[in-house]
Formats: sequence, C-alpha cells, structure tokens
Amino acid sequence: MRYFRQNGVVLVIALMVLAVVATLSVYTLKHVDRSVSMVTFSEMTAQQRQQLLGGEAWASAWVSQNDKTADKSELLDLERPWHLKQVFFSLEEANAHLKIDVIERQACININLLADSKNVAKTEARLMRLSQFLSLPNDWISLMKDWLDDDQSLSALNSHEDEFYLGLDIPFRTSDSAIVDVSELALLPISTSTLTSLAPYICWLPEVSTINVNQLTEPLITGFLPDLNDQAETALIARLSSSGFSHKDDFLAWAQTHDVVLEEDEWSVESQFFDVFVSLSQEGHMRYLHSRIKRLENGQVVAFSRSFAPFHVLSQILMSPETTTSTQ
Repeated sequence: MRYFRQNGVVLVIALMVLAVVATLSVYTLKHVDRSVSMVTFSEMTAQQRQQLLGGEAWASAWVSQNDKTADKSELLDLERPWHLKQVFFSLEEANAHLKIDVIERQACININLLADSKNVAKTEARLMRLSQFLSLPNDWISLMKDWLDDDQSLSALNSHEDEFYLGLDIPFRTSDSAIVDVSELALLPISTSTLTSLAPYICWLPEVSTINVNQLTEPLITGFLPDLNDQAETALIARLSSSGFSHKDDFLAWAQTHDVVLEEDEWSVESQFFDVFVSLSQEGHMRYLHSRIKRLENGQVVAFSRSFAPFHVLSQILMSPETTTSTQ
C-alpha cells in the first residue's frame, strides 16, 4: 500500500513539473513570437524610412540640377506654379510605390518677418494687400504678429497675447519666436477657411530671403507690387506665364520702364527654399515624409527640417491632383 502511495506522489510531482514546463514553454514561445514581430516591425519601419529618405534624396538631386524656374513648360498647372514636380516610382515590393512632390517656397510672403523689426511694416502691408485681394478679413495678421513677436503688447484690439491663451482649457503661451512647422498654425484662433485660402501665398522661412519673381501669381503680384497699373500687371502676368525673366537685371529694367521702384536686393529669378512631400504606399498602408530643403550657393542641397507625420491639410493644398509622370 505504501509503495502505491509513493508512486502516486511521484506521478503527481511529475505531472506538476510537466505542467510548469509546458507553461514556461508556451510563455517562451509567445515571447519569442512577440520579439520576432517587434524585430520584423522595426526592420520594416527602418526600411520604409530609408525609402522615404530616398525620395527626399531624389528631390534634392532634382532641385540641384534645376536651378532656374523661369521655364514653365514642364509645370503640371500654370495656375499653380509653386508645384514644380510630381513623380511616381514603382518599388520592388508588390503594390508599393513612392510619390514625390516638389514645392517651390520662395514666391510667398514670409510671415516670420512679422517679428523682424527691419521688415515688419513692409511685411504687414504686403499681407494686408494679399488679404484684401483674397477677400479675407485682416484680423489674422495681428494674431500672427502677436504670436511671433517677443512682447506682450497687443498689435490690435482683436488680437491675443499670453493672457488669452493661458485662459484656454489647455493653456499655453505664445511662441515669441519664428514658426517652424505648419502644425503650429492650428494653435491660433484663425479659421481653417482663411488658412486654406492663404496656404499657397504665405510661408515661414527660417531667414530673410529673396523673392523669386518668376514664380509670382496674381495675388502675390498685388501683395508685392502695389504700384503696378492694370496694363503693366497684365503684361507681367503674360510674361511670367511664358518666358519669365532669365536674370534679375532683366526684371529690374522691366520694372523701371513701368515706374515701379524696387529694392534690388529683394529679388531673384531662382529659389533656394523648397518643400518636399514623399508618400509611400505599401500593402494598404501609407507612410509620409515632409522635408524642407535649401539649395546653398555652391549648389548643394541640404534638409533643415523633417517630419514623418501625415501631411497637414494646408500642405495638401500645395499639391496638385495626381496627374503625374510615372517612373519605373
């Protein structure tokens, strides 16, 4: 009887050990499976990021090789001259492709200059003329100015400084510095419809830059060149729609014949700043890269800002419908 009891105890212990081993095995297998999934996901994410950066590299090379913007023959839409290029690349993976959009960003009014004491008055006047041309109220200009400047004095009765923003449900202070990313505009009490109308004509460059006359559109001509009469404005629009200006001196001479006084150092016929939007479509998933690049005087192109977040609605407005050139 004692022999059978001992056998029963041994059997129970063996079964318990087997259960523990089985539990540990299941746990180990799940852990290994999770680890493999994490490694696979990390590798896929790294590969996708490199593919997006490859799109940025292609755009940088294209910008470096195309230093003039006077030629409008390859534009997708003459009404949207800021959209310089859009291409598709088919990738080796099944149903995967890369879309690249190159946007010119030097024929626009730099709102960061609202905080520049040397340029604030001129920039504010240009924005007011632009706003009037677009049939928009002017209150957004003072809101933007007080967001950027480093004081707490209101520039208009309907504007706001820290006192207003600190009273919100989620309080914050004004930036008191240059705008870096488009998402910052969502913090200001400016309507989406107003920002949507302004998107092609304003920008937030990190420094004072020249204005590329060859990329001007009618709203910007009104903003930058208020002294043009109707006849001269029509002639300028016609020229910009065809040959444009090969050299800055050509434009300055043209302006002089039409009694328009310009600051020579403000103008150019080429651009340094560009936005690059790269989107990767793969297996029903989308990945994004928004790069801001600058072409240096030696022709080298460098990225000074990158975001892998989905494109902001204001960024999407800069891109034309998908009627593009396909590249294998």
